Amino acid sequence: MNKLVIYLGMAVVSIFLFSSFKMDPSAETNSSGDPLVIPENINAILQKSCYGCHNTNSKGEKSKAKLNLDELPTLKKSKLAPKLHKIAEVLEEGKMPPEKFAQKFPEKVPTDEEKKALMDWAGSAASSLMEK
Repeated sequence: MNKLVIYLGMAVVSIFLFSSFKMDPSAETNSSGDPLVIPENINAILQKSCYGCHNTNSKGEKSKAKLNLDELPTLKKSKLAPKLHKIAEVLEEGKMPPEKFAQKFPEKVPTDEEKKALMDWAGSAASSLMEK
């Protein structure tokens, strides 16, 4: 009985340890093997301004369906490049973040410099993927 408890305890601890290690998003690769490089400054902007609505666990089905940031590293180049272009496009057109969101959470609205950085990164990453 004691051995069983010890083995179960070790299994639980092992599962906890392995599940607590999260890969750096910049090190993840899409299914075609190409790295999706998300620089720290871009990741910080995405976390602050976008991730709340555009993630797997988001309550907003519409925003999650249009862009799920958790899925970007797993997309094939043929789907990833258009998603990245779309990110740049909606930012440039001022469609993101939505006005209601901006009014409710003004501290999460990206600055003009942050928007430009996101647009530059998304456009550059999309172009880079298309060249490969």
